[in-house]
Amino acid sequence: MKRHQYTAREAEVPWTVALLDARNLEYWSGGSLIAQDVVLTAAFVTEKLNEYQLIVRAGEWDLLTKQEQGEHKDVSIRKIVRHYGFNRTNGANNVALLFLKKPLELTHHINPICLPPPNRNFIYNRCIVSGWGKKNFEDMAYMNVQKKIDVPLVDRSRCQRQLQGIFDKNFYLDRSLMCAGGEIGKDACKGDGGSPLACPPKVIQIDMNRWASSTMD
Repeated sequence: MKRHQYTAREAEVPWTVALLDARNLEYWSGGSLIAQDVVLTAAFVTEKLNEYQLIVRAGEWDLLTKQEQGEHKDVSIRKIVRHYGFNRTNGANNVALLFLKKPLELTHHINPICLPPPNRNFIYNRCIVSGWGKKNFEDMAYMNVQKKIDVPLVDRSRCQRQLQGIFDKNFYLDRSLMCAGGEIGKDACKGDGGSPLACPPKVIQIDMNRWASSTMD
């Protein structure tokens, strides 16, 4: 397979999981494994869905083949818990936890990501987003092979000004949100909702994808 420049290597981001439509196992959105039996994703990804309508797939790399170094594992969801303060209008508290029916066996290609301690200030310059969302907004289909893109963190005031130009001049960037990306040709896209934003060198997840705008720069 010819690799795209932003294609992840197999098992490079072992915490990234795919959420699949339980009816046909087609890709729905992304998430991250934060414990053997818990997945973190965005609340809007699971909105209007129950635990029987999604399947969590861990250890995936190429959605179209099973010829991979490690076998992926599909597991059902026992319970979905969405943040009680989720606000679809401004994206505040856009968080959901998926509790799995059984814990996953951890391997080199299935492994949880670390979470930061409370009230941590982030001084990272660049972080990575991974998932199977579209390469470009105008594409008809999601990517088959997992991508990994490094993106810059964006200052809150600059981000709010840009979002006000996209949504509304009175738009307020909630304190539960942060911004990353904006470089031409390098960003999350449709289908990456719920996918992790992780920061090296000691990889920890500091956020997840909630919005992707083709006009951010």
